[in-house]
Amino acid sequence: QRGLQVIPLKTATLPPATHTNAYLLGTGDLVLVDPGSGDAEELRELMERLRHREAEGCRLRAIALTHHHGDHIGGLAPLVQTLGVPVWAHPRTADRLPVAVQRLLHDEETFTLDGPLPMTFEVLHTPGHAQGHVCFVEQRSRAAIVGDMVAGVGTIVIDPPEGDMGEYLRQLQRLKTRIGSLWPAHGPIIADGVAKLDEYLTHRAWRESKVIAALEAHPTGVAVETLVPHVYDDVSEFVWPLAERNTVAILGKLVAEGRVQQTGALFQLTRR
Repeated sequence: QRGLQVIPLKTATLPPATHTNAYLLGTGDLVLVDPGSGDAEELRELMERLRHREAEGCRLRAIALTHHHGDHIGGLAPLVQTLGVPVWAHPRTADRLPVAVQRLLHDEETFTLDGPLPMTFEVLHTPGHAQGHVCFVEQRSRAAIVGDMVAGVGTIVIDPPEGDMGEYLRQLQRLKTRIGSLWPAHGPIIADGVAKLDEYLTHRAWRESKVIAALEAHPTGVAVETLVPHVYDDVSEFVWPLAERNTVAILGKLVAEGRVQQTGALFQLTRR
């Protein structure tokens, strides 16, 4: 899509992903989103892309971040040092970065990038995966740079206390009314964004139902590590450590809703 360029960079991200997508937004003024790799060769590739765009008359205006996780900011410090451009981020991302942030991003504010095709992006604060997570939605096409809200491969880990499953699901619902295509941090672009969000919401509801079924089988209480083999019996044991974090997030949501109670390390359904 004109004004949206994806640059996959090899990063030490979570499987099954092997890359984090950086994005160049704009047709004249440019914003670089999520330079996630600190690898020298990957940074050289990124700099070559930037030089090519500059030769076309473009100008890098800022580096913007969806959130603070390492596979999204790996190249941030060396790029800031080399390019001297300002950094934009949400306040809850800014306070975790190795560099200063010049512009704090807030929910529903906009920025416009001038050029042959001027482009206006709306910032959406979408916590759940990370407290300071934001998405950038191009207003004309509703193409959405969504960071780690969804993935083109696999699903997203929600890891408490930073992650909040209830908030994450609320933000997925909110995105459905605001987006067209999805441009995720990992994997390919998703043309039908609403269908993907529905798929995610259905999958999460199914996984939650498996947690509830496992709790019903242990009426006196059960530890998280006992739940995981039942809740994630459809995936390899290799990913169970990550699955355990998602299970903790689901339990936290159910506790907040009053449907589950926690006593020490044990969880059980709330008696009605």
